[in-house]
This record gives sequence, structure tokens and C-alpha cells, in this order.
Amino acid sequence: MKTMPATKSTRRAPACLVLPLVIAVILAFGGGVALAALVTPTDFGSLSLGSVLVPEQTSDWLRSGNDYGDLSATVYENSGIYTYKLTLFPGESVYPLEFNTSFEVYGFTGIAGYSFSGAVAAGASGDGSAAFTINHDDDGTLDWNVQGYWWNGGETVTLFFQSSMGPAREPDTYNITTPGATSDNYAPNAVPIPGALYLMGSGLLGLLAFRRKIKR
Repeated sequence: MKTMPATKSTRRAPACLVLPLVIAVILAFGGGVALAALVTPTDFGSLSLGSVLVPEQTSDWLRSGNDYGDLSATVYENSGIYTYKLTLFPGESVYPLEFNTSFEVYGFTGIAGYSFSGAVAAGASGDGSAAFTINHDDDGTLDWNVQGYWWNGGETVTLFFQSSMGPAREPDTYNITTPGATSDNYAPNAVPIPGALYLMGSGLLGLLAFRRKIKR
């Protein structure tokens, strides 16, 4: 009577390791596509900021070598949500038309806005809720567009956005558009590495560890 040769049994990685890997790949390469959208402004005064993660930093607002004001930036953290506060200090003769990030805001939560009371103090009408329109563009950048000609020179206005990701070690650029020119300022930005990639890496490490255990 012939005996069948022994065959090496194969084991499959458990679903608890494979499923997170599949989800991570989908999120990393298909779930992070930003769509152009109009963001409803949120009043900065209504936020629960939490603790200061990055103390206030100030950079000069330069154009053609001339100082036209300042941009200060502070980052707060509250239960895993990071608020990037950006305050513009324009010079008396400078009228801002638009403020935008020059980079994709990774981890954007859909929440962005400005200080309504600050806008009113600078000349905006009503309660200040219509002083800016905010766009989340298809390239992931955020734009604050001044509505009308209310921003009096020398008045400060605070803008903000929220992200699920903390700030990078190196600051990135924010653009300030005024009649006839655009200026660049440096301030903290969200870390440009989607968290899904971290999940994918964790899943791969888990699979490698499982295969090593099988070989033993």
C-alpha cells in the first residue's frame, strides 16, 4: 500500500492582520483625494483650543525687501485635534485680498474659519460671519478670500484651520495676496505624511512577524 508523501502545510495570515493592511492601502492611495469644496466659516471664539503645542512664532511679511507687517502662528492640541492659529498684522497701507496655504493641508478636518469679532473690529459688516469665503481646493490647499473692502490697514485678524495631524518640524509657506503682489510667510503646517501610511507600515510589520513565527 502506497503512502502519500507528506506535504508541507500552508498557513494563511489571519484576517485580523490582513484587513487593517487592506484598509490602510485604500486610505493611503484612494481615500485621501481632496475635492474642491466651500468651507462654512467657524468663529475662532467658539473653539476649545486645549493646550499650546507650538508657542507663538512671528515672521515678517516681506515684499520686495520691504516689511509690510507680520504673521504670527500658534498651534494648539485638544484630544488629537490640532488647531493652527494664524494672525495677520498688516501695515497701515497694506490691504490683504487673500490668504492661502501653499501646501496641501493633510488631515484637514473640514473645520476652518477666523475671528468674527476681529473681522468686525477691522471693518467687516454685521457679525463678521460673511467677511471671508473659505475654499478647500482640489489640490488640498485652503484659501481665505476677503469679501468686499472692509479690512482697514493696521487691524489684526486671526484665521485658523484644524487638522488631525500635528505640525512638521520645519515650517511651510503661507501666501498673502495684496493688490499687485503676493508675499510668502513661514509658519507651522500639518505633517505631510498621511496616517494611513503609518497604518500600512504597521500592518506590514505584523505580517512579517507572523511569517517569521511560522518558519520557527
